[in-house]
Order: sequence, then C-alpha cells, then structure tokens
Amino acid sequence: MEPPELHIFVHKMETPVFTSTDLMAFKISENQGNIIDLGAKLLGDQHYASLVLQCNEAHVSFFLLTEDAWLECNIEELTAKGDIKTGPFTIHPAWWSGGGIVRGMVRCHASDTGFHSAEIRVLSSTAVTRLFHVVADSLYYDPAHITILAHEKNYDINSEDDPECEYYVNLGTSFPNRPLSATIQIVNHCPLSYTFSWKSRRWGVCSCWQEKLASRTVLEEQEETSCQLCPGAQAAKEAGEKLADPSLDEITHRVRLEPDRASVRQRSACAVRVHMPDTGAQIGTHRTVLQLILESIPIESFKPGYQPSIISTRKTDELGPDGTVWTHTVCDIVQAQVEVWWNVVPVRFVLDPVVVPLIHSRRVKAVPVSLSATQLYGVDDIATLWHSTAPMVLPSGLELSPFNTIGAKMVVPLPLLPNEYPEDDVIT
Repeated sequence: MEPPELHIFVHKMETPVFTSTDLMAFKISENQGNIIDLGAKLLGDQHYASLVLQCNEAHVSFFLLTEDAWLECNIEELTAKGDIKTGPFTIHPAWWSGGGIVRGMVRCHASDTGFHSAEIRVLSSTAVTRLFHVVADSLYYDPAHITILAHEKNYDINSEDDPECEYYVNLGTSFPNRPLSATIQIVNHCPLSYTFSWKSRRWGVCSCWQEKLASRTVLEEQEETSCQLCPGAQAAKEAGEKLADPSLDEITHRVRLEPDRASVRQRSACAVRVHMPDTGAQIGTHRTVLQLILESIPIESFKPGYQPSIISTRKTDELGPDGTVWTHTVCDIVQAQVEVWWNVVPVRFVLDPVVVPLIHSRRVKAVPVSLSATQLYGVDDIATLWHSTAPMVLPSGLELSPFNTIGAKMVVPLPLLPNEYPEDDVIT
C-alpha cells in the first residue's frame, strides 16, 4: 500500500474570515516546502493563515504534535477544542481524517517583538511522520516604514512657518477657476501592509494651535491672549485670524485625493493624485496641508517612550480559530504632513512688437504686418480673438499655450492722404 499523500495549501489573510473552501483558490499557494511563513505584523496584530489539508485516502487519519511533545511523549499542548498551542501559535485542527478536504487555520498572537517559530510534526495512522515549521515576525511601528515621494522644497516655499510639514507639493500656476493636479507616491519600505487615508487642515495652523483650541478657557476665548504657538500659527494670529475650527476653512476642502483611502502593500508604492478641480477666483498664492493618516495601528506596537500623533482610538474584536473573541485597542495616527501650494494669476500675454511703425506713401493702400503672441502664466491653453478699431480683415483667433510664441499675419489697410503733407495715424 502506498503511503498517504498530504497536500497543504496556505493562504495568508489580513483577517480571520475564511471566504472560500474551493481547493482551486489555494492551488497557487501550495506549500511546497516544510515552512509555513505567516509573514510580518505589527506587535499587537495577529497573524492568520487559512489551510486546506487534502488527502484522498479515506482510511488514514492525521494528528499534530509539537516537536517537544513528540520527543517527550505528552499531549499537554492539545486542547479540548481540537487545537494545538505552542508559544504564540495556535493551529486548528489538531486531528482529522483523510478522504477529502479539511479546512484549517494557523494563528500567531505574539506578546513581544522578534522572530517566532515552532516545529510541528504531522503523524498519520499509517506510521508516517512529516515535520514542518511555522514562522512569524512581529515588529514595532517605525515612522520610517512609510514615506512620501513628493516635490523638492525650493526657495519659494523655503520657510519654517509650518514646521510640521515634512513634504511639499507644488500644483503650479493657473488662471482663476481652473483645475490643477500633481501626483505623489506613498512608499512602503517594510514587510508590512498599511491602510492609509487623508485629512486636511489650514496651512499655518498646526497642532499647537489645535491643542490651544482644545484647552483654552472661556476667558482665553474672549480675549485670545498670546500663547505658545509655532511661527506660522503666531503669524496667522497676529494677522487677525481667529482661533476657530481649522476644518471650517473653505480652501482646505478644495483639494481632492485619488484614492483618498487605500492600502499600500509591503515593499511597494501607491500613486496618489492631488487634484484641485477649481483653484478659485482669488489672485495670489494659496496653501493648505494634507495629513497622511495610518489606520488601525495597535497601541502595543509603539516603542517605549515614543509619542505618536494619535487622532482617534477604538477597540476591535477578532475571532480566533478556537472560537474565542480577542479584543485589542487600535488607533489612527498622523504619519506625515504635506504642504500643498498653488498660484492663481490673471490672464496675461504679450504682443511683439507692441508698436509697428507704418511708413507709406499715396501709392501704398495696405501693408502686411506680422505679430507674435506669448502667454506668460498658467498651465492651460487660452483662446483669443483679434479686434481692430479700423475696418479690416482679421485672422482667426489664436490658441495660446504657456510660454509658447504663436505668430499671426494680417494686412492693415492704410488711410487715404488728402494732401501732400504727411500725417501720423494710429491704428489699434
């Protein structure tokens, strides 16, 4: 009789919800070696992996034991619910029968950071054994895990008015009420996956002002006496702005992000489009601040002494393979802040030459003239039309683009000279 063949298919999961029992869903992840790698997680998060155990021989049964239990001939690590527990690992089931497909799960709930491993031996009722390892890695949160690939800070925005902004995005220059956009990248440098979202706040109103807003008394609200603010917040306060809710500023809500919430996988990058559908009608330089929020970070994952910028906390419940509910606290934190700025300018273009001297005599009734037009600002094309005070055939309008010169030719009719004396005429 041939020994039974046991095939183990592994599917790593973000949550313990098993959504399919179809064997074909696991074919691509069949465990060819003797190691089940659960990957890396933040300390406080649980590792999960779904198992599909396939054996076509119906006469055989399988049992799981840790290597220590195998050597010491004890089964103390088996539970009444049909699990095997060793260190931070829980494996289900601890025994099953062949003749088809059995669904299982591996979980790791580490209490400290570092690399964790366990040796598991599979025993069959036909006296065949197989040894495999389960490994997992638990990490502390590190701000260097996630960075933003944005624009270089140049002289125009080289100020310390908002010191909390680490990154800068220059959307460019546009005419009033025109769109602007730019692309940045969220780069993940670690073996973890992170879910991120965005919030916005007024430029120059960093956390020091918001903390003051939250802690001020009624007297301070009425008098708005001086307080310890960063240079940007102090400048805004001296300019007459009130310590109001920064979320009410209309400019902060103009910026759109696509996607505004997504996940960035381990050691990968996610492109984010920063889009301004309408730059507004106000001429000048405008700024706002985008905050990159990392969601559902376990409280336990912060190193001792590290003080993250937490914006909210909540408790979550997760169901383990043995049916027990595990509750832990997670939080959303500000990972980075991006200063977004753009310029709104009026429509401006120049004609060359500005003045065309027309020296003529009685015999010349029209003179050809060549002009060129150049748009000075903006990023969009502008449609133009020619207009003249004198009756003449004008060329078709020009489509001007930023910093590009477009030429036009026209024939200017000359006025009749009633006498022999020269006259000066101006044609616009």
